[in-house]
Amino acid sequence: VSTLMSFTEVAVCRKLEVTMGRVSEAIVFEKVDVTMGYIKDLHCLSTTTQDIGLGSIENVHIHSQEELVRMALEKLDMNPPQPSPSAPLEPIHVNAVVVEDIKP
Repeated sequence: VSTLMSFTEVAVCRKLEVTMGRVSEAIVFEKVDVTMGYIKDLHCLSTTTQDIGLGSIENVHIHSQEELVRMALEKLDMNPPQPSPSAPLEPIHVNAVVVEDIKP
């Protein structure tokens, strides 16, 4: 995600580039690049790269990957993926008989 000269309330992404814009809350997994912009709250992993030029990040919150994924899903109002069943689904055989043929 890249913000040039804009304001974003929430950004959830792998890589975030803030050129001259502002981001209120960012959830970033891999890399943050702030040139002359500003991020109020950055939620990230301990391995997330932060490259800051003349810009700034006010608060940095380090989370585990599980916490960050959960936070991202909540912010995006998404449900976590359901675990797949251990056994593959098997087709159900159905015998159907046409009882009456409806004609217009």
